[in-house]
Amino acid sequence: MSIVLREASDSRQQAQTVNGRGQRLHWHASGSIDQAAVRAAQIATMPTEWDDLTLVGYDTNPHHNSGWWDCTADYAYSPEQAGGVKVITEPGVDDPLGPEIEFDISAQQVHVTQSVRTVTSRFDNTQGGVNPPDAWAISTAYAVDDRVTAGGNVYVCTTAGTSSGAGSGPSGTGSGITDGSVVWDYVGAGGATIVVWTASTAYTVGQKVDSHGYLYDCTTAGTSSATGDGPEGTGAGIADGTAVWSYVSPDLDPKAPDYGQAIGVTRDRVTGTDIFVGALDFSITAQYYPVTLALIETLLGLVGTFNGATWWNFPPKTLLYMGCTGAARPGNIWTLKHRFSASKNLRNIPVGAKIEMPFKGGHDFLWAAYTDMTTSFGGRPFTLQVPFAAYVEQVYLPGDFTTLPI
Repeated sequence: MSIVLREASDSRQQAQTVNGRGQRLHWHASGSIDQAAVRAAQIATMPTEWDDLTLVGYDTNPHHNSGWWDCTADYAYSPEQAGGVKVITEPGVDDPLGPEIEFDISAQQVHVTQSVRTVTSRFDNTQGGVNPPDAWAISTAYAVDDRVTAGGNVYVCTTAGTSSGAGSGPSGTGSGITDGSVVWDYVGAGGATIVVWTASTAYTVGQKVDSHGYLYDCTTAGTSSATGDGPEGTGAGIADGTAVWSYVSPDLDPKAPDYGQAIGVTRDRVTGTDIFVGALDFSITAQYYPVTLALIETLLGLVGTFNGATWWNFPPKTLLYMGCTGAARPGNIWTLKHRFSASKNLRNIPVGAKIEMPFKGGHDFLWAAYTDMTTSFGGRPFTLQVPFAAYVEQVYLPGDFTTLPI
């Protein structure tokens, strides 16, 4: 029975060679179980030069005990490279084309219990609607924690007493503001004068509006634009039709309890919410020869570890080794695909209003312990859940990524 060589579908592809790039011809051979006879037929078939390339090596191997043979021939791109290009046979990472890198940037769902900032708040003092602070009044008795609006600002009573019998109430933005026998502290801009921005509306200087959940102060009287959603962004000189606005602050109701950006506070817990954040996962594929049990044990030991030192320009603690898959080619040459997950290190992380964590590694775990704090708003007591301690936990062990066969 004659030996037949048929060119394989993956023939004429770039060869995996050392010290240079090459091209590979690939045949499937049948008709004999004698390797020497098949190799002789291969030698008779393959050219010593092909497309101006020079033959630098060939191989003949059984194809999974199927009676077929895999016959390959490797060629250098130029005769000058012929001396330095050969089929991979030396132990180690022999991949002249370099490792292949694939990455996936996607949205990952995480659970958070604290927001970046509170944008808007409103307080229902009567269970029937928003009840902003009352306007300041002359000769009126005020108790500690009472809040009033005066001149478009909100003030809180720090010393009980009776307001002045004349004037327009407290002013300024400081603390210890005397008014008759009452003492006030400035809380912020806002109060009953805040309205929701509307199109094609005349506004006067000093009038404040809520736009996109933030407060803006009218600095130039005029009529708002007939289109759009109102002023946006921060800074001053924000044009809106013929009116001009300045950014003031988030639109927070002074009578609403401040939970320190905690989300979903109930009587006994902070429930939080699920959000999406960016996630970077990537893989590095490289050729290696040979794959031994010792190497497999090394890879297994690295799974679930972070880079203890800078590796491939990634700072320590930012990479997590997620594992490896391998596939063998003829000659015990392995294609190894290593998978990683990347996460940035963070610094100066606020937790509530009074705690700041100096550092959190990319794959560390940050958590906070909460306690009850009783305070008074609008003359009625409230129990708030506030963080009193925060912790950064290292939940993965460091690994030596320089031992990866890449």
